[in-house]
Amino acid sequence: MIVIRADRTKGENGFSLIELMIGIAIASLVMAATYGIFINYRRSNTLQTVSTDVQQDLRAAIMLMEQEIRGAGFNPRTVAGVGIQSGSDATTIIFTSDNDFNGLIAQDDPATGGVDELASSPDEWITYGYDPATRQLTRDSMQADGTQFGTQIQQTVLDNVASVSFFYRDQDFNPIATPVPNASLADIRSVYITIQMVRGTPHGDVDRTIETRVYCRNLSL
Repeated sequence: MIVIRADRTKGENGFSLIELMIGIAIASLVMAATYGIFINYRRSNTLQTVSTDVQQDLRAAIMLMEQEIRGAGFNPRTVAGVGIQSGSDATTIIFTSDNDFNGLIAQDDPATGGVDELASSPDEWITYGYDPATRQLTRDSMQADGTQFGTQIQQTVLDNVASVSFFYRDQDFNPIATPVPNASLADIRSVYITIQMVRGTPHGDVDRTIETRVYCRNLSL
């Protein structure tokens, strides 16, 4: 019988156990590093996305509040008591405006035969308030319900609100105490607003604060 024996070179002998273990160890380190990079990227991407959403929500809310508070006290018929109202304090602002020029705020117009103007002008009496229990910033406006002053209809402006602060200043920018005394309501000329919003994610909280000063252009007229 003729036996043919194939010669094997050293490179054809395969891997030793030690070589396999070293290869597995290196592969594990590479995989661990890759996974860490992926987790960090995912965490950064999530926080950036939520941060962008929070900032957009804050800007939208503050723009709405600025627009309405800036117009507080619009009073072409010089109705008594139009402007910042009693009950305004560090977390709540209440204000009125005669938006339809009829000389009446949140009540029936006799000239319309008793038709409640709140159905057409519900935004003449507005309240922005913060509830720490629900962590919500809300907007209330008057709406007709058959009574003289109607009811407050509440809308949520922002969720996940950590704090809201209203500060009031007179024409010389001197602070006015809160809750605002009735005797000081007519002195208000500007309102400083600070809103802090905190939204949780699996990778930590996103905490953003926005501040603005609103000059109430109608209150000095």
